[in-house]
Amino acid sequence: MTVDRVLEAVDMLNNFNPVLRFLAKNILRIKPGYYRLLSNFELEVNHEGHTYSENGTTLHEVVLFKSAE
Repeated sequence: MTVDRVLEAVDMLNNFNPVLRFLAKNILRIKPGYYRLLSNFELEVNHEGHTYSENGTTLHEVVLFKSAE
């Protein structure tokens, strides 16, 4: 799988109220982010002597929590 492009990236701290934003960033040391990624895939399956291949594009929606440092 290869990520072709990032369709959307949002710093979720901007959506928090000021108290939660302070706690997340300074106490918990996390910075949540929301990402939408578009990727291409190639799939090949061998089953009982038959080979099946497929390729296409898929959309991923991911929330990541990374260090606020």
